[in-house]
Amino acid sequence: MMEKNNKEFEIWLEACQDQGNYPDDFDPNLYDL
Repeated sequence: MMEKNNKEFEIWLEACQDQGNYPDDFDPNLYDL
């Protein structure tokens, strides 16, 4: 997984959620969404 601090990760994750897409190697089940 990409090395990001929590705040950057939250912003990145929110952007992915807003766009409705995730990186091919991203598994939402690994995170508490």
